[in-house]
Amino acid sequence: HFEVIYKYSGQLYINAPDIDFGTVKINSQKTEHNLPQDAKVVVVDTLKTDNWQLKLSLPEGIINTVEEGIDEPFIGDLVYYVSETEEQVITEGGIIINEDFNEDVFNTLNMKGDEQKGSGLKLRQHLGNSKGSCVGELHWELVDGPNP
Repeated sequence: HFEVIYKYSGQLYINAPDIDFGTVKINSQKTEHNLPQDAKVVVVDTLKTDNWQLKLSLPEGIINTVEEGIDEPFIGDLVYYVSETEEQVITEGGIIINEDFNEDVFNTLNMKGDEQKGSGLKLRQHLGNSKGSCVGELHWELVDGPNP
């Protein structure tokens, strides 16, 4: 006779959508483009811990495919605005998204942002880009945060 004791402590994981800025025109001046649709990142925390932070990085940058076999680096940035006046440029090293996540099981962050606050994910385009198709891979991570 033996006994199996199973202890379930919960889960902590991210569900992140594809981000698509759609068609963006090349301009003769620096421009910023908002996400045209909602892009909700969901963090599921059945452990109900609050010592995690959401980290976002762009390890390979953004590549502009001008024509088959010809790639150029995108001239510009992917930027996360906390507010109209506070921005974080997303780099290969990553940024911590300092939003107020609560202790719910489902924590949702819409990367489109809030127009009233001026927040959200934006594509900043500088002068000098060629017409093409731009692609970059975002890495989402849950990292240890400060203990409450």
